[in-house]
Amino acid sequence: MRKTTIILALILTLISCKQKSNNYGRLIIGDWKSFYEIPKETTNEDIIILPRRFSPFGESGYSFYKNGEVENKTGYFDFTEKDNDGRNKRKFLGSYTKYRIKNDRLEMFDLKDKKWVNIKIFKLTKDSLILEYNDKSKEKFLKQHYKIDPLNSFDKVIVSTSGCYGTCPIDDIMISKSGEIEYYGKMYVDQKGYCKSKISRKSFIKIENNYKKANFINLKDDYIASRSDAMTITTTFIKDGKILKTITDYGDESPTEMKWATLPIVFLNQNIKLERKDEPRKFVDFEYARFISGKKVCELTKSECFYLKSILQNCEESKKDFKVKYTINYWTDDTEKKVESDGQYFKFETKKGEFTTLNLGYNFLEKNNLLKRVRNKTEYD
Repeated sequence: MRKTTIILALILTLISCKQKSNNYGRLIIGDWKSFYEIPKETTNEDIIILPRRFSPFGESGYSFYKNGEVENKTGYFDFTEKDNDGRNKRKFLGSYTKYRIKNDRLEMFDLKDKKWVNIKIFKLTKDSLILEYNDKSKEKFLKQHYKIDPLNSFDKVIVSTSGCYGTCPIDDIMISKSGEIEYYGKMYVDQKGYCKSKISRKSFIKIENNYKKANFINLKDDYIASRSDAMTITTTFIKDGKILKTITDYGDESPTEMKWATLPIVFLNQNIKLERKDEPRKFVDFEYARFISGKKVCELTKSECFYLKSILQNCEESKKDFKVKYTINYWTDDTEKKVESDGQYFKFETKKGEFTTLNLGYNFLEKNNLLKRVRNKTEYD
């Protein structure tokens, strides 16, 4: 009788563990964002003191999927490689990996160390998750319920980065919903110059969904930190051939979800095969553009400039004389250059005394509703 009781107890225990594991597997599906609580002055062991985990790409977070895939929102990096100047490179290894749950343990495959990392699930409900790490520190996550508007879609996204006091990448990348990629690398990148590549339609949908979770369409246009020497990231969304929205983030000030969405794109060039391509019009070489008309200026962001350059590469040449309304002054290869334009026609000096006019077929400033930015000219313009 006693032996039967023991066997029955073991069976019930196994069933209980299995049910717990299965319940965790169901509850963990979804989006989670790190949440910091100010510790209370109490000895109650139910009060969890949570560490702050700083990252230039926001708080830590995860998206768990039913297929055993998890997106680590702040990604995996390897800093062991050196660049040509002997400095540590930030090698992005990706953000998607595998996970599995065994009883009260969450296991995720670390892309850097190439091994499964074992984390204790201290507590998991439908709304909150508390993980306990090997050093006994705990981190709390709250489940996020993002309202994704299917109408806020886009056909292209362009992400451009500037330099900083350090080795921040200086490049531009444009990704179309077809998967086509146009890329230009300037400094602190593995591949310099103009390149092309391609990703899957599924990969683009992941990118688009992350920006929808960030509610990109309702974010501010500018997020500016008060400190100096930081990197600027500008992101432009294109819909039906015109600019839908541009967001400028200087110094990592945008909302966490926006930083999460942008992270894999900033480092995408490290994880795709880039094929070098020769630009047929090397004279289209401005990096920033200020359309100056008398004492007025309309300034484009770096990502908007890349979009304009991409269009100019494919438009027709024209012999038409047009009334010059704007000049675009810029420097390239230590040479000051000037482009004349009315918003539709762009006249470049290709060689000393030789000019080429390109016809967009429409007024770029008007179509993209950029004239609302017109401001008074300053000494820096």
